Amino acid sequence: MVGVFNSIEHSVPKNAGSFRRIDVLLRENCVVGIPKHPTSTSVATTNVADRVANSVQAAVADLADGFGLAECGAVIPPAVGVISGIHPATGAPFVNQVFLGMTGGAGAPAADAWVTIGHVGNAGLCYIDSIELDELRQPIHVYGRRLLPNTEGAGRHRGAPSIEVDFGPLAGDLSVGYVSDGAANPPLGVRGGLAGGNADQWRIAANGARERLPPARRSRSAPAIISSRSRPVAVATGRRPTAIRMRSSAMSRSAG
Repeated sequence: MVGVFNSIEHSVPKNAGSFRRIDVLLRENCVVGIPKHPTSTSVATTNVADRVANSVQAAVADLADGFGLAECGAVIPPAVGVISGIHPATGAPFVNQVFLGMTGGAGAPAADAWVTIGHVGNAGLCYIDSIELDELRQPIHVYGRRLLPNTEGAGRHRGAPSIEVDFGPLAGDLSVGYVSDGAANPPLGVRGGLAGGNADQWRIAANGARERLPPARRSRSAPAIISSRSRPVAVATGRRPTAIRMRSSAMSRSAG
């Protein structure tokens, strides 16, 4: 339904009358469908739902010029991961999800991307954290945050550029839980528009050496552990990226 309403005239009301015009077909035991206990539905409202909404709005764009959208960037890079550890000043445990950087906007038929849409389901409702406030509230240091050139997906109307975030712990170890979609399959353009940038993430050692991290590290199983001698970098898909000192990055898309 998100993909449908993203694709048509904005004046169509989002109410029960409009919703009744859409038939949603679901099957049991599908990735996108009706889960059976004890199947996990983790990231059902983000990563999984995003793939469905993106497919719908891209398909509508292929029907006729002036409708639909390119694909929005995927989530959840380390730059918007769940961080936890032991505070070096107090010895007390801490945990929080940070939103240090994500872009994700898709090119539209009549406009460039909303750069900080977050992801297709979020629709721009999420604010990006203040670096200064995050550094006050958690024992972390943000080394840098920047938009990356040539990652937006060129086209008649462009997508959002990827964002790179470089952060890490002040002291001790920092656990970063994330599920960074878009590393293998970046957001696609439509009607001839180009794809956005891939997501990526690295751990940066004290000597500057980079170690690429896998796309998914869940805090209950195998979170990325960043010591005070390293940091992460994340790149969010273009829409976005992340680095962890780690540091981080993201990805984006465009409409042709």
